Amino acid sequence: MSISRCQPRLRPGLRVRTRSRERFRLPAGLPPDTEVEVVRIDTFVAIVRDEFGKDWAVCVDSLEPASFACVDGKWLPVED
Repeated sequence: MSISRCQPRLRPGLRVRTRSRERFRLPAGLPPDTEVEVVRIDTFVAIVRDEFGKDWAVCVDSLEPASFACVDGKWLPVED
């Protein structure tokens, strides 16, 4: 059995989780580990939308896409 891991590139429509990093803090009111949807990506900033429909400007380094593992030729989400 062959297993590979990958994380997809950020793109509009992708669901990701926020993460707090010392150098790139999240905006006030947006907690870490919040699931958001990427709306738009500019050079170093992504506009994301939370479950309440509020848009936030977040540094792309503060976003964590889900990990996927390729098991026997099928890509499956990995729960950490």
